[in-house]
Amino acid sequence: MIAEILSVGTELLMGQIANTDAQFISRRLGELGVTIYRHSTVGDNPARVREALQEALSRSDMVITTGGLGPTEDDLTKEMVAEYFGLEMELHQPSLDALKAFMERFGKKMTPNNLKQAYFPRGCTVMPNACGTAPGCIVEQGGKTVAVLPGPVLPVPEGTKHLDSCAFTADAAATAGLASTTSLLTWPMRPTKLRFVVVTARSPSHMQPMWPPRQGPQVGVDTAQPAAMKISVRPSLMH
Repeated sequence: MIAEILSVGTELLMGQIANTDAQFISRRLGELGVTIYRHSTVGDNPARVREALQEALSRSDMVITTGGLGPTEDDLTKEMVAEYFGLEMELHQPSLDALKAFMERFGKKMTPNNLKQAYFPRGCTVMPNACGTAPGCIVEQGGKTVAVLPGPVLPVPEGTKHLDSCAFTADAAATAGLASTTSLLTWPMRPTKLRFVVVTARSPSHMQPMWPPRQGPQVGVDTAQPAAMKISVRPSLMH
């Protein structure tokens, strides 16, 4: 399965906060065997969110969005996802009840603009958010899946549960032949040389290339450890 992460938030573009969501989600999805091909970031602008979503879904099986689920007028990620799939927005009563209980628990007054956080694309799977007022959701249609997550995911304890729900329990993920990722520690060497060693590896038993021609593995190199290097290897899913 090929996936992309679409981060929504003007504060990300302005450098006011770091995009820790993309890092966390990429690592988690890698553990689940989902291949991330792109990270994109757009501001809180409906036209640009719509355009970025269309581009992502034109080349990927799954798009994970973060942010744009707040109560303000420019928080429109769910609405853009609903528009893409031709779905109406409808009230999700359990989310409204949870939102009211959250406000009461913290002594806050429910305002009319908070109501929009309880509306979702018709037929989607709603993912409750026990740590905030913005639930997420999953929309599946025509072989495409969009997982809409609140931002930031970190350091929310429920974040991992959200991701597990996305990657997830969707039928597409279950039948995509997900590729596993193997992580190894090796002695320090130049990253370019290490990648060459992995890509040109041969089977010990038959001395044949371990990877099909032009479809070598994806290799990630972590040089943060001075005494050793960590490499992550998974088969490529290039078409």
